[in-house]
Amino acid sequence: MAPQKVVLSFTGGKDSTLVLHILSKSPELYNVALLCTFVPAKAKPFLSHKLELIQAIAKAVGVPHRVLVIDPGQPAESSENSDAANQSCATATGRNDFLSCYVAQMQLLKSEGIEAFANGDIEDVCSDFMGKAARAAGLPLVRPLWEVPRPKLLAQLYDEFALKFIVTCVNSTAIPREVAALMLGRVLTKELLAHCLSQPGCESVDQCGENGEFHTMVLDGPLYQQRINIPRGKITESEGGLYLFWDFSDFSLKTKDGRS
Repeated sequence: MAPQKVVLSFTGGKDSTLVLHILSKSPELYNVALLCTFVPAKAKPFLSHKLELIQAIAKAVGVPHRVLVIDPGQPAESSENSDAANQSCATATGRNDFLSCYVAQMQLLKSEGIEAFANGDIEDVCSDFMGKAARAAGLPLVRPLWEVPRPKLLAQLYDEFALKFIVTCVNSTAIPREVAALMLGRVLTKELLAHCLSQPGCESVDQCGENGEFHTMVLDGPLYQQRINIPRGKITESEGGLYLFWDFSDFSLKTKDGRS
């Protein structure tokens, strides 16, 4: 029996990258044929998961990547002849809402031969939004991190796959600024994570940041044919100061032996 042809919702963060590594360990069951990133048409550029870096990570792991633009006012377009096409979307039902837009995009992927939709959800923090969209599109949902105990997830991140990831965003209402300053732009090792979560004001922070306390980008891992290098950056804050970001404009892909 042929493995399921899977599309993975991908941000380049630790959770979606961990899913990629987990599914790739079972090639007899799953073929991750495509990475996709959903982007609202009129949204500001992502600061915690920069699109250019997501695309570079997809190149590093050698899996085709596609940007799916969520725009309820536009007709759906097939991207059959492009592995990285920006797509507009609308609904097959004519409804102008984001859920129906996601459904329409997934239906397009299904028409191209995709057989399942995977993501890195750990808990139901968004009213099962992606689950509703996948089910409505007729795609089985693959969620290998779903309700997995935190110690096991951390063991997979740090021990089994040894992913190397930096913190790119911190919610300053969940994590004190002085702790955020210790995290942003740094590789989040087991030791650094434990130290930060032991600080006053961090008692309720989820170890995996599942409630949006912090966000990450993975720079290296077993599937990476090249590693990501970010030589410099600085801490900036969002309008209103709710979020703190690691702001960088320069990054590069390097071979594992250090050459460009």
